[in-house]
Amino acid sequence: MNALATRYVLITFGSFLFPGLPVWATDLPATLDWARRVELGTPVSGVINEILVRPGQQVGKGELLLRLDPRGFQTRVARFSASLEEARLRRAEAQREFERASELYERTLLSDHERQVAEIAAAAAEAAYRRADAGLTQARLELEYSQLRAPFDGVVVGVSGAVGEAVASGLRIRPLVVVADNHRMRAKAQLTPDRSLRLQPGQKARVAIAGGWADARIEYLGWEPARQTPEGTLYDLYVIFDTSAGRRLRAGQPVTVRLDD
Repeated sequence: MNALATRYVLITFGSFLFPGLPVWATDLPATLDWARRVELGTPVSGVINEILVRPGQQVGKGELLLRLDPRGFQTRVARFSASLEEARLRRAEAQREFERASELYERTLLSDHERQVAEIAAAAAEAAYRRADAGLTQARLELEYSQLRAPFDGVVVGVSGAVGEAVASGLRIRPLVVVADNHRMRAKAQLTPDRSLRLQPGQKARVAIAGGWADARIEYLGWEPARQTPEGTLYDLYVIFDTSAGRRLRAGQPVTVRLDD
């Protein structure tokens, strides 16, 4: 059952105060959830070399969380770097040879076939250079993907795997570290359809936490039934609010959401 708290607005007229229409506040039981939560995994295969965080640890955006053994990835980068340098030199030589052949052709000292051979060689050298460049870009990406970094400021809520464990990348990437944004949270409640119709996203609300109230706003109003009760159908209501730095809130904690008409 919803707890209804009645408050009255006083209307001032001259030096007199008149009670106006009542303002109803509805208190709803709710449960906390993360407003933003990501499961981080690596799209490349390798062996876990370091796990630098633990559950409950605060992390900053860009902070290193986990790293696979980098040696294999670094070797690929070095190999493709060498291939790119070789391809660059071959491309430059093929281009000079083509320019020389074109000059001789203009002076009628070279046949059409010989000029075409030089042109094809230059085009092949350019293609080899582009392949080497693409390979180096891919190798650098794989080295980057072998490290997991925090996508935003938050808290580590889960760590999977152990140092020395092999990670096989397949069609489904396995989550290794789970990070949640604990600077903003969501309170999830349910309410009747008649009450829901009087609300709209963006409307102000409040959340009771640790003996105080936090300002919130309605983020989502459900359009499909969430639960059937003897009293009728209930629909989802999500409100979102910013948390203070000193509060250590967790998903699943019970709270109260207050809505004002």
